[in-house]
Amino acid sequence: RRAARAHIAAGGEVIVAHVVARLELEPPHGTILATDPENAALARPLSDVTRAAYRAAFDAWRGDVARRWREDGVSHHEFVDDEPADVVVRRVVSLPLGARARA
Repeated sequence: RRAARAHIAAGGEVIVAHVVARLELEPPHGTILATDPENAALARPLSDVTRAAYRAAFDAWRGDVARRWREDGVSHHEFVDDEPADVVVRRVVSLPLGARARA
């Protein structure tokens, strides 16, 4: 984030594309073993009972990440991994330069 702020201060533009897996947004029902994609040693059961808490925590985390980037003047966009790449690119580049940081 420090490098992004410096780049923006020098007149540049920074765009963050945060890709989220559909399974993270909509975990299957029933009990599954959820494994952290960045640390396979971290796994815990996710059930219908714990699903709401997981969703609330994940939604709050994503909101915090987006807020911090936008506070730094960065254009933050969240995409789902099953969205076609051409649609994703068009969505970002169709925004006027000044509006990208507020998107």
